[in-house]
Amino acid sequence: MEKINLIEILFYFQVIGTFAYSILLILLAIGLKRLKLAIGQETPFVSVVIAVRNEEDHIRACLKSLTTQLYPKDKYEIIIVDDHSDDETNTIVQSFCTDKIKLFSLIDSNGISPKKAALHQGVQESRGEIILTTDADCRVPATWIQTMVKYFAPDTGAVASWLCVQENNHWLSKLETLDSLALSFVGAASFGWQRPMIANGANFAYRRQVYDELDGFSGAAEYGSGDDDLLLQKIHATQKWTCAFAPDPASIVVTHAQKNLSQFFQQRFRWASKSRLYPAYVVLVLGFLYFYLVSLLVSVFVFLFFSSEFSNLMLLLPHASKFLLDFAFMSTAARRLHKNINPAILFMTEWFQMLYITIVSVWGRWGTYTWKGRRYKAGRVSRNYSQQLFKG
Repeated sequence: MEKINLIEILFYFQVIGTFAYSILLILLAIGLKRLKLAIGQETPFVSVVIAVRNEEDHIRACLKSLTTQLYPKDKYEIIIVDDHSDDETNTIVQSFCTDKIKLFSLIDSNGISPKKAALHQGVQESRGEIILTTDADCRVPATWIQTMVKYFAPDTGAVASWLCVQENNHWLSKLETLDSLALSFVGAASFGWQRPMIANGANFAYRRQVYDELDGFSGAAEYGSGDDDLLLQKIHATQKWTCAFAPDPASIVVTHAQKNLSQFFQQRFRWASKSRLYPAYVVLVLGFLYFYLVSLLVSVFVFLFFSSEFSNLMLLLPHASKFLLDFAFMSTAARRLHKNINPAILFMTEWFQMLYITIVSVWGRWGTYTWKGRRYKAGRVSRNYSQQLFKG
């Protein structure tokens, strides 16, 4: 009897959670609908800054996409900062170097996040009014710079946009594609409510003036991740500058899927490690999602070990409801990007997300991960000299 009571409690928690989840998706859908296309005509000087480390497989395609921009050629530069690559990355970049494309070597990370140190050095070397960042394993459309710039009103401090994973024949890439698309939709919708939560440094822009005013990445310099959404939230918190999202498909950046499950988890550990620095409203939303997913995962074990008519219903109803809600939201949101959602792939992604998020959310905050050949503990490297670098 006691077991059944516990099962009933879990079931009713899931019912309430699913109702709250449906409200959240409605709010996200409204947030996406609030996003407007921009019509800005100004052409400020733009500095594209990229931190690279051992990217010989991707950097050539990235640079080729950057050299075919429709933005006026005399209005942008490309700055590459090499973070001690030991492959052919440096040689490949040098073959592209002109007065427009410049290569620098990272001098010293001073015990902080090497990527942030590289980006900071790139910003210091730049001449642009607007700093635009992407990653070496990405390809940008020819319309990228001109589209992102359109969204900078006089009071706009930062602009984010879409990042899509290129799907291939591997099963993991199909799941990662939908997972990343869902993250992009959530991030975009938060801008629609003027409560920006997340962005991705592979498609992110900010004013140089704002970066200098806020001392760059200071306050989170030792974290391996957060050169994007932590800076975004920092800009939003000033209440002096607004943050915008570019919903135009002409600004979509495409990246490669992770090669295997290990790389996928290391990437997600890295992303989750910065969550301890998120503002309260972001933590509240993420906390609700975490416990809701945990309850759904627990219901699977209830079904396996305490099977009954009621436990079968408990498994079926909340899971089916969540799938239908997600399919409706994702299908509607995907139309913005002229994409279709495969229900079978979404179904598999739902179960995959349920499992990996419960693991990553905990391990990312307190465990270790490896990224670009370096190990991080609870997302951080040594704090030594971090403030001096960004104050100097």
